Amino acid sequence: MDQIVSLETAKLAMEVGFDGKVLHFYNHGENELIPSTILISPPIPISVEYLETSRATLPVDCVPAPTQTALLRWLREKHNLFVTIQIDDIGYWYEICNTLHIGEVTVISCCSKSYEEYDDTMEYALQEACHIIKDRI
Repeated sequence: MDQIVSLETAKLAMEVGFDGKVLHFYNHGENELIPSTILISPPIPISVEYLETSRATLPVDCVPAPTQTALLRWLREKHNLFVTIQIDDIGYWYEICNTLHIGEVTVISCCSKSYEEYDDTMEYALQEACHIIKDRI
């Protein structure tokens, strides 16, 4: 299953305008992850595409919780930021790049710290990408 971002990353994504659909949200900014199915009354069997919800349909003060993949796609499509995770003999690390044209890649941020887990590395990279967008706003 795709990893859902942490509350900290979800808040950063919301601050920089993440507008993708999600299957989960953090309840009133607390570290309590809620599935969007709770918003359906009465519960009925439906397909996943109908379970996804946008920020506009969430209860007030709730934070949309995208998956790492959904946030990666949004960063790529809306902000031209490409996050890559690399591995070497020490551990995982990340780069954040952008490109105006194929063949013209600019490294915006490169993490020199190594992490033991892929998902942790991705989480830190997503936070860094959101900070880059925040600095641009």
